[in-house]
Amino acid sequence: NNLGKLCARGISAINLAYDPERITSPMIRRGERGKGQFERISWEKAYNEIVYRLKPIYQEGKKGDLIFHSEYKADGVIKRFLSSFRNVLTIDDQNLYYANRDFGQWLTWGEEIGIPDIANSHYILNFGANLYESHEFYTGFIGRLIEARFQKKAKLITFDVRLSYTAGNSDEWFPITPGTDGLVALAMANVIMSENLYNKEFIQRWTNVSPSVLSQYLSQYTPEIAQNISGVHASDIKRIAKEFATTGTAVAISGRGVSCFFNGVYNERCIQLLNILMGNIDIPGGLCLPRNYKLDDIDQGLRQQRERNLFIDKEEFQLTPQKFITLVKQGRLFPQVYLLYEANPAYNNPESNITHEVLKDTKLIPFIVTVDSYLTETAMFADLILPSASYLESWGLDSSPSLSLIPFIALQQPIIRPYANSVAFSDILIEMAHRIGGEMSQFFKFDSTQEYIKALIKKIDKLE
Repeated sequence: NNLGKLCARGISAINLAYDPERITSPMIRRGERGKGQFERISWEKAYNEIVYRLKPIYQEGKKGDLIFHSEYKADGVIKRFLSSFRNVLTIDDQNLYYANRDFGQWLTWGEEIGIPDIANSHYILNFGANLYESHEFYTGFIGRLIEARFQKKAKLITFDVRLSYTAGNSDEWFPITPGTDGLVALAMANVIMSENLYNKEFIQRWTNVSPSVLSQYLSQYTPEIAQNISGVHASDIKRIAKEFATTGTAVAISGRGVSCFFNGVYNERCIQLLNILMGNIDIPGGLCLPRNYKLDDIDQGLRQQRERNLFIDKEEFQLTPQKFITLVKQGRLFPQVYLLYEANPAYNNPESNITHEVLKDTKLIPFIVTVDSYLTETAMFADLILPSASYLESWGLDSSPSLSLIPFIALQQPIIRPYANSVAFSDILIEMAHRIGGEMSQFFKFDSTQEYIKALIKKIDKLE
């Protein structure tokens, strides 16, 4: 999937593995919160400290008594733990970047993420993505883009508020007014419809609107109106729209520069409309449905438990880090335990002084647990710190959407021993589930992440 290459972050992983500044053992706060006064303790005492607080929440707490905050989207053992635990709200740092995009795509075609078949595209419209420097699909995506541009002479057009490295390497760059990408996309869609360049058969078969109704609606979004608001000249909007519709297979893609706005959901839907008008959905060179294996739960009972717990609720139960801090400060949310895994809101959040104020107040958040490799800015406010093993020291399973559109499963294996007394977070959760007991123990009939992976793989027929 990554074309045999690593990004700079992957190459530097060896520095993480042997960094002498890593946390070497569990630690508990002994002084005033935020002063950085900690005492080393055993794992046994650490487990007792956290389970003592989690068990009552699991048994009789209310939604929001436990807040789980991670830099990553929950999967595997982590998702299993959260799904089987009652009364948990989740914070996913990725919501800051992709929540609007994911929800916009889900509203449009039922999937939260589309896979641009960039290697086979002839014309690429890029709204707000910095592909050459930072992309969620990493080196595999940019490698395919470079191949398409230099071997297949694909054209790259970028709309971005700044001259990013991607903009500088594009065939054309347009410094668009922030937040107006959707309007430009609608104006292009208007041109495509008025010039009768759209895929009529696709619109009639796969959408819930007729071409005539769609054309009438789009007529209000003229290139001239878009020019006045976005700063992109009307003549360029018309030209690019025609090129997009007539230059082989084309794809429109987006990035954080589009989704990180209040109107990000509909910015995304407007851009997606360009792919729909041309019927470039799930075809070579277009925007494709994700191909991967659904790494489902081991048993049906957990899926039913998750439904009862309403673990996934896009509107109520997914928070951004800053929204969480604001709700706590306003007295609208009263967490008893704040559990963070490699998340650092004290550093990342805007208006960090407010985050520091809330994290320091033991009345607002009685108990904070950080699971990390380093004594981060947030860990300084923790009551309990647990040292986590790096991915080079842990088991894992990944079935990310395939950029080659052939589903795969990658097995992550530990290649070195865990540093000092660090433990993989998934194994920490397994131990905690056993100690909490009750129904949770029914969903954790394994003693390690490795055992969990073996059981999960057995459920995938094609791998037997």
